[in-house]
Amino acid sequence: MSAKWRRSLAWDDAFFPSWAWPIKALLRLFSGIPLAVVLLSLVVVYAALASVPIGLLARLPTYAIVGATLVACSLVPGGVVAWWLARRSRVGLGLAVGAFVGVLGGVLWWLLALPRLWYDWGTGEGFMLFADFCERYSGTTLRRLPALEMTELEFYAWWPLQVILLAFVLNMVIATVRRIEFRFVNIGVLSVHTGIVLIALGSLYYGSSKREGETLLLAGPATPEGEMTPGPWEDVYYDSLRTAIHARTAGGSWMQLPLKGVPRYNDSNIEARLGETLFEGIQHALEAYDDGGRTLSIEAPQPPATSDIADLRFRVVGYCAYAGDEPAVDWRRVDVSTMRSVPAGFALNPVRVIEMSLPFANERGEPEVRSTKMLFLPRRPADRLVVMDDLEVEYEIERDPRRTADLLTKTPAGVRHALLVEVPEAGVREVYPLASDFVEQFDAFDPDAPAAETILVGDTGWRIEVLALLREPPLKIVTSGYEGASSSVAVLRVGRDGGEPFRRWVYSRFPEITQDLLSSTTPDGRPQRRDADPAIRISYLDMTKIRFYLNEHADGRLDLIIRAPDGEVTDIEDLGSHEGHADLLRVVERWEHAERFERPIPVPRHLQQKDQVGTHDRAQIALEITSERYPEWKTLVWVPFTRYLDRSTHEAFRSQGRERWVRLPDGRALEVVFGRAWRRFETFRLRLLDFRMIEYAFRGAPRDYQSTVEVAPQVAGAFEPFVHTAKLNAPLRAPFNVYDTEMNPVVRFVRRLLSGLDPRQYKLSQAGWDPTTWERTQQAVDRGELKRPFVTHTILHVGNNPGIHIIALGGILMALGIPWAFYVKPWLLRRAKRRIQRELARAGETT
Repeated sequence: MSAKWRRSLAWDDAFFPSWAWPIKALLRLFSGIPLAVVLLSLVVVYAALASVPIGLLARLPTYAIVGATLVACSLVPGGVVAWWLARRSRVGLGLAVGAFVGVLGGVLWWLLALPRLWYDWGTGEGFMLFADFCERYSGTTLRRLPALEMTELEFYAWWPLQVILLAFVLNMVIATVRRIEFRFVNIGVLSVHTGIVLIALGSLYYGSSKREGETLLLAGPATPEGEMTPGPWEDVYYDSLRTAIHARTAGGSWMQLPLKGVPRYNDSNIEARLGETLFEGIQHALEAYDDGGRTLSIEAPQPPATSDIADLRFRVVGYCAYAGDEPAVDWRRVDVSTMRSVPAGFALNPVRVIEMSLPFANERGEPEVRSTKMLFLPRRPADRLVVMDDLEVEYEIERDPRRTADLLTKTPAGVRHALLVEVPEAGVREVYPLASDFVEQFDAFDPDAPAAETILVGDTGWRIEVLALLREPPLKIVTSGYEGASSSVAVLRVGRDGGEPFRRWVYSRFPEITQDLLSSTTPDGRPQRRDADPAIRISYLDMTKIRFYLNEHADGRLDLIIRAPDGEVTDIEDLGSHEGHADLLRVVERWEHAERFERPIPVPRHLQQKDQVGTHDRAQIALEITSERYPEWKTLVWVPFTRYLDRSTHEAFRSQGRERWVRLPDGRALEVVFGRAWRRFETFRLRLLDFRMIEYAFRGAPRDYQSTVEVAPQVAGAFEPFVHTAKLNAPLRAPFNVYDTEMNPVVRFVRRLLSGLDPRQYKLSQAGWDPTTWERTQQAVDRGELKRPFVTHTILHVGNNPGIHIIALGGILMALGIPWAFYVKPWLLRRAKRRIQRELARAGETT
């Protein structure tokens, strides 16, 4: 106990009255070393919780028990034997026999006990406390649990660690003042304590002021020679931690609504939906996934009263942490009476669900009847058909009478393919069976290739050559309204005596979109197209399966046409009243209108890319939108995360097709994006002047990326604008110009240190670029069309390091103080002791 500490204790006893004993006890607690040890231990535990999975930590009790069994089998018997013999003055023998007994016990434990204790994760045999918990959270740290959902930076900046560090700082300061003499000989320990305090304070300041993000700088339009021009000024960056909803009406300005409490690692309310959906009872994409039953309700800030979306309210009610690339498409029932305004050309999207009784062969080969439900969207060509192995069912509403007449046309028995040809002016309507069958592989073909078979249409002069029959069109159907639809196709060459032949692609399911391809071409080299020549109408009858064709009339009556491969055609009018067929199928669900509703499909954890976990990059939120102007209206939409949402009109980075559109009751079109929050550079702005990608020799791999950036103040005159080139290993620092060589060196050094304390001083390093444009323009340079390649944008990582100099100073003080305390101080004390001894010796000689 130091003399100063004794004086401090005496002062406490003299100064604090008896009734103030709690304050005196607290002061002495913070003056003691044990509290510092406890607080430092808590910091170590906190760091372990930040990086070590809790599933591994939960195994520690098991390992402790297993270790205790080893001690009980080895060390305890050996120790008892050694102690017993040592009590009888046989220490050497006791150590030898005790060691032998201990080793023997350890071997027996290894052979007999450990195999039974060892836990097998595959079979579940063995001993493991909390086995399910350990396995479930084997790769999950504490900060990733649903109750926390924090990044590493957020976890270290969380208030528990700040409280621990503040208590530690207070403990160190009080203990230093009350225990250590402020003398030259103690400068080492004072330096160490000061360094520790500075490191703790610097860490607190760093954690509370740290910012991370990225800024997207656009280039100006390139000159005809390929020279880049200055891009627009940018004073905003994308925050890496904060998220926001960005919303605007068509043609309006973006409105940012920051979000707080959005999860990162765990799903919540993955089945979020609004009202009745078609797949509510199926959930085929979500059945095997468990979100733990967690719910979510995060209110977004209210839009400003001056904005055009001031009446809207946004609430996050679901979160998918890692969604697949393709969503599960669902359909949501909509009450047409609530639709106050609809866009021009709007058409209802009705839904029908039928229950069909079909014969099947059971496991014993015996016939039995099973009921199957089928879903149809009759107004959508891609969804009005259900295809099974040997059966197709098609459901239409108010079918074209000509299409009905075609389907009722009989064909010879055993014919798999036929063409129904009509020449109105000649009064010809004839069925021509085809000997050809499907071509499995079909590529672009020569228009002059020989035909598989030729048809002469009576005496009309028309000639039809069958080039190929295809199960699926080789190219996707792009006709508006038919996207995603498919059909078998007959590729024909059609001509008339004295006329120029043309190609015609005839779709068996969609004769209305048939087009003629002429031999002449458009300026870009593609064949000219036109609507099918009405002088000859051709329908393709595909009879390779049993096909049911349902047609619903305006009064609700349902007709059925059945075409069999043997050529038989069955026509059943008003199916509901037809005896013998009423039980064949029935409509069990009728919706007047349905809207497309996309759900995310969660990706299993073992298939997720680790570098995208917790970044929101693959996340989606379920966003509920309401309107104060229309209280009865509400909608819900799943919105995927957008990493870069440019606030300008630059289409390359607006939202990459990840935006979602919502039609409001009054007709407004609302665009919604879920992305990173925009944060503003407080004191400066910047723009891209030039970009270079430096390659290794002979067009090798990229060696460096260099963005030349101009920095200017937000307020004119705050500092002189400057230009700097940000490289991979040489970031740009702003707003303080550390590159100004004309500044007084002393002033520059001081201001550099002060800028290190300012959270508004940023470091911007190269993080991304535009390789697509660079490669394209590099090819143009190789062809001699441009002088140099260029890009349309660059991406700079934004970060600050507030308080880093405080932490560095603390480290320096510790590095200087520790040698002083362990080497210089003892030397000084020994020298002082010898000096005192010499003085005492001289004093003794004098007396």
